[in-house]
Amino acid sequence: MYELLNKVVDYFKLRLAPERLLIRSGLTLLMLALGMSTPSIYADVVAHFSGGQFELQLFPSDPFFAGFQNFLAVLGSVLLICGVYITARRFLDQRSRERRRINVIVEIRGLHSTPDTPAKVADLGLPIGRVHSVLIDFRPQLEGAPIDPYLVLRRIGSMKESLLNITRGADSDDISIAVGGIAAVPAMFLVGLLIDDESRVVVYDWQRSTSRWRILDGDDDGVAIETVDFDRQESLLNKEVVLAMSASYGVDTQAIESTFPDIQVINLRSTKIQNDSFWSEEKIRRHVRGFNDTVQELQFLGVSKIHLVLAAPNSLCLRLGMSYDRRLMPELVVYQYERKAEKPYPWGINMPVGSMPEPTIVKS
Repeated sequence: MYELLNKVVDYFKLRLAPERLLIRSGLTLLMLALGMSTPSIYADVVAHFSGGQFELQLFPSDPFFAGFQNFLAVLGSVLLICGVYITARRFLDQRSRERRRINVIVEIRGLHSTPDTPAKVADLGLPIGRVHSVLIDFRPQLEGAPIDPYLVLRRIGSMKESLLNITRGADSDDISIAVGGIAAVPAMFLVGLLIDDESRVVVYDWQRSTSRWRILDGDDDGVAIETVDFDRQESLLNKEVVLAMSASYGVDTQAIESTFPDIQVINLRSTKIQNDSFWSEEKIRRHVRGFNDTVQELQFLGVSKIHLVLAAPNSLCLRLGMSYDRRLMPELVVYQYERKAEKPYPWGINMPVGSMPEPTIVKS
């Protein structure tokens, strides 16, 4: 019902646009004035009285009639000229905005199985404008080869410089950024952290079922995220904790226990864990809010450092990074999961938050 009302409103906005109304009114008045100038057009007004007959004929040669005709012609011409002028101004302003607009499509390719379909050819809902593509590629050369975390940092570090070069001198209102891809969780979180949130940012992801890049335009299924209860009475002052977040998959609890044997684990879980189901902006926001609320609670309890183990789609990893307050939230290390590796969480990225100026690699 809501969508139907929106369509009705949009229809009347289009039909009743000022310039359209002026042009139509002007043409109508001009056609009426032109029609009145033909000799066959006249009006007879006849009144019959008991004592006789009164007759009035209005012909184009009548001064009042001619004056009224000229008035319609002048008014129609003025309305038509105003309508054409407004239309031309709107067109020129639109073209000027399109020339100013900068659309930057950032594509992250970090896994060997990343699709070869470039994101820049996909419909990402960006406004009309100049399109620039920034490709960040740190895929392993061989299938099954481990990810090089240091290459990850070098390639992502070049992204910020590329964005600055493309958008230098442009107003933030004229910049739109689409960011997405397929890569390791720490890499996507870092990209989100580094993206400038002053511009309009569109997040997209790869939909496996349809084999295409897709923005977050799906329906909200109502799935939320909740914190598994933990002992809030225990002092966490200046302590480190593991925050294990299960969204699209469940985290590997045994691997977490073996990697972080002496650190308390706090669990965040979706109420319904399901892969390929994060296509709603509202669902993503709800998970981001749950994550941030938990981080803020841990910070209030005295936690100084968080080890984040995250099982989530690329889109959620990006949004979590974009929402993380680099100045106020605790030190954060985001870990990579390698199920078949001897150490399932072999490395992580210490995010550039707080007093950490640059991201660094942490080995388990």
